[in-house]
Amino acid sequence: RYQDKRDQPIVFMFSGQGSQYVNMGRELYTTEKVFQEHVDSCAEILKSHMDMDLRDILYPGFSAENSTAGDINQTRFTQPALFTVEYALAQLLLSWGIRPAALIGHSIGEYVAATLAGVFSLDQALALVATRGRLMDTTPHGAMLTVALPEEKAKSHVNDTIELAVINGPTFCVLSGTSEAIQKLQQDLAGQGIDARQLATSHAFHSKMMDPILVEFASHVNKVAINPPTIPCISNLTGTWINDQDLRTEYWADHLRNTVRFSDGIKNLAAENDYIFLEIGPGNVLSTLTKSHFNAAQMPPVLSAMRHPKDDTSDTAFILKTLGSLWLEGCTIDWNNFYKGEKRSRIPLPTYPFDRKRHWVDPTIPPQGFAAMRAGLITAGTHTQTCQEDSRQIIHEQRSSKPVAPGNDPEQGLVKIWQRVLGHGDIGIHDSFFDIGGNSLNGVRVFTHIYEDFGLRIPLATLFSAPTIELLARVIRQESFDRSWSSLVEIQASGTKPPFFCIHSEGGNIVEYYPLSKHCGTDQPFYGIQARGLSGEQIEGTSVREMARHYLEDIRKKQPSGPYFLGGFCLGGLIAFEMTRQLEAVGEKVAFLGMISTSTPAHVTGIKPGISWAQKNYYSWKERLDYEFSNLSVLGLQEKIRYIRDRFTRLSLHFRYYYESIAEDVSGAFNLGEYKHSRIYNLEQLGKVQHKAFRSYVPHPVIHTPITLIRPSRQPYVRNDDLNLGWEGLSAGGITTYEINCFHKNILKEPHAVQLADILRKCLDDADTR
Repeated sequence: RYQDKRDQPIVFMFSGQGSQYVNMGRELYTTEKVFQEHVDSCAEILKSHMDMDLRDILYPGFSAENSTAGDINQTRFTQPALFTVEYALAQLLLSWGIRPAALIGHSIGEYVAATLAGVFSLDQALALVATRGRLMDTTPHGAMLTVALPEEKAKSHVNDTIELAVINGPTFCVLSGTSEAIQKLQQDLAGQGIDARQLATSHAFHSKMMDPILVEFASHVNKVAINPPTIPCISNLTGTWINDQDLRTEYWADHLRNTVRFSDGIKNLAAENDYIFLEIGPGNVLSTLTKSHFNAAQMPPVLSAMRHPKDDTSDTAFILKTLGSLWLEGCTIDWNNFYKGEKRSRIPLPTYPFDRKRHWVDPTIPPQGFAAMRAGLITAGTHTQTCQEDSRQIIHEQRSSKPVAPGNDPEQGLVKIWQRVLGHGDIGIHDSFFDIGGNSLNGVRVFTHIYEDFGLRIPLATLFSAPTIELLARVIRQESFDRSWSSLVEIQASGTKPPFFCIHSEGGNIVEYYPLSKHCGTDQPFYGIQARGLSGEQIEGTSVREMARHYLEDIRKKQPSGPYFLGGFCLGGLIAFEMTRQLEAVGEKVAFLGMISTSTPAHVTGIKPGISWAQKNYYSWKERLDYEFSNLSVLGLQEKIRYIRDRFTRLSLHFRYYYESIAEDVSGAFNLGEYKHSRIYNLEQLGKVQHKAFRSYVPHPVIHTPITLIRPSRQPYVRNDDLNLGWEGLSAGGITTYEINCFHKNILKEPHAVQLADILRKCLDDADTR
């Protein structure tokens, strides 16, 4: 949706080494005159410093037949190539009226930022970049290791042979050192269950292995006139704003030697202003790292200006989509310059804007958008929407006005129930259950108390259309609610792409898919499939095959014929496999089958040889603690408190389940009659039935649809090592595996949902074009 012009400041982020690829921006070079002129200008200047034409490496075939893709990965060529493309891309955006309020670069990217800010002239910058790349290429060979650790933990591995090279995010760092030391550290970290991967570099940048070239490089910098920046720039060295005193000769030598504090730079930018973050350079590395600093509610616009090498979108289409996104955010575009050189004609348009006006009579209880999703149970007819009211993230502690007091008996009774369940002292009748810490578990407890206090067995789904005390009290007084049920739930109904059906995991909820659906974009229809029996009254579907059959009945009411796009997390992926098998058996086509952290039952039960019972339990507890601390590390104080309270609530519900199990046995043993279970017990029992269904399912026969597997890197230590999680040989179409640095249980949570959505969106688009 278009935003009124609000002059929201833009940060240009310039990519660093590692993001380069042959033909980056090639289509722009052939179609955009401004981009081509600046690439040519840089290439001509660089000829005297490189003794070659950079365009032969960037765009093979334009002027040479024998350049190779490997050339661009040699440091002496990589750095000038990145500078050239990023500088030309920035100039293209500037010509369209996109002007930055601040600049930040990643390592070599800071040279582009400095040049754009007027610190260097273009000639001087290119001379320094060429010299920098050439000198760095002469240093002793080394290695760099990206690790899933916060700064302090990464520092604990620093020694005489290993240094902290880059701080990319809250839990992303890069260590640099000798090849032997880095290889040993990688093995040690793998043994601890910590994801660590070597980067595609032949040198240990930002370490003492750069020391031999510092004096010579400083002498080259000393010959250059350095000016104060005309656009505010963030320093990699300090993570704060560059001032005039920083811009000394030694700064640029220290810059290639010392730690890159990119994460601190993003934190300072986020704290200072409400920025739009725009990555200028190939790929989306900086965009992904930037998103890791924000939770979903606070996520600013983060965009990329050039495609990733694995993205087959045209360069022109990609940058135009980014330009459109900037316009939607209220940025002013210079359309005259955008169309400069093109012959365009004006055509008459209707003077009436055809503004849509709504004339329907409002229902008694209006839908509340995503508030109807977050508890995890949605009845037929419930339509989830995204609107301005839904996007309000108003929490109880930040409420600017006093809560409205209850005015009648149901409202007073509900206030007491909410206070008892949620632990808040002052709750108003207009407070949304979800905005003040409510979730599906608390919802079950609330409706249990409603039954006890009011004698009404109201469906849990009522909370989704009536999330406030005022609306819920109205339901109690009317004693009317929708008892219908459907497994199919519209999470994101609009869009031009084929719909994606995502099946629930163990427990039956689809609430966990909301962040993923949001990051997949508004053009991707996204449907969740929730479990039958989630109402807590009775359990339906006790096997994977039975569940698959039921869900296909609901899906085919929405989409009678293929091709289908299916997927799911954990158990959901297993059910999606069986749904694919059943569809193929009746001649239907499945275009996409996506499994999110889904293992075969055989892989889950497979244990490495020699693992004892004690070791199994030790690693289970250790990995559980690592998971909990990983979740807490990205939360604010109030979120931490709610998270811990939620954990204790879950524990108490487990105790209640076991209490009712014992009570049922006692009742049966002494002929005390049928024991009436609570909704809490029935929902827990549903999860156990689904777990049993998972364990007993044998995936066969082989399907024809290719499998796309997205797996977390933090796999249980005791399980057999298998990149494909047991799916090898079960698809004649093969398996494509992607990996995300996270645990099984938080792959759907922020910030990992962003990376997951990027992968899923690309795979869905690829499948749609096949």
